[in-house]
Amino acid sequence: MKNRMYYSILLAVFTIGYSCETSDDTPQFIQTTVKGQAIDQERNSVYSNDTIVLSANYICGQGFTSGECYELIATTVTDSNGNYEFTFNYDVDKGYTVTRTSQHTYYDQEEELPRIEPGVVNTIDFLGWRPIILKVEATVSNNVFPDLRVVTIDDNDFTGRFSFPSYKVSEENIATTMYLHGKPHTQMSVIFNYNDTNTQNNYHERREIINTQVQDTISLSYEVDCSTF
Repeated sequence: MKNRMYYSILLAVFTIGYSCETSDDTPQFIQTTVKGQAIDQERNSVYSNDTIVLSANYICGQGFTSGECYELIATTVTDSNGNYEFTFNYDVDKGYTVTRTSQHTYYDQEEELPRIEPGVVNTIDFLGWRPIILKVEATVSNNVFPDLRVVTIDDNDFTGRFSFPSYKVSEENIATTMYLHGKPHTQMSVIFNYNDTNTQNNYHERREIINTQVQDTISLSYEVDCSTF
């Protein structure tokens, strides 16, 4: 009786274990497509010949040495219409991302791209815009406590998401040309920041407002007397 009961228990355990192993019929590799377009939203145009990279990330190593590893899967370039496409075998033990490298200077509109899902056609567009070059001719005087710092901001960007290059003037008196960035179709501010003492907490600013369209370059000219801030 005991032997018969022991055999029944073993049979039940074996059956349960076998069922668990075979119940998951998800394949290891699933054919997946990711495609999209590189778009300049402000100019209603596309980016051709931009490099798009498909890569995988996964956990590698064990214990204290474990970490995240990356693997290059494929590379392509956008065509004349700004389109790209990959079809690949999605390993269910890995995650996948696409990234873009452009020959143009541009700012991404999207903070985070959608996740790539296996077994479907994923459409992931790269949305962004190419900046306007603000060519600022400035005659600077009385910059006794350098640096005079010049920045541009998008007055409609209340989150401070876009960070544009700044320019510093260390000479006391100089005529100089600055090349700054602006966003198309928006109100921008060109801000001159000056600290009129040797301390770090006595900054003054002069703000000049401009309205942009879709120009490639806007030429501006200012007389900047730091003693009047």
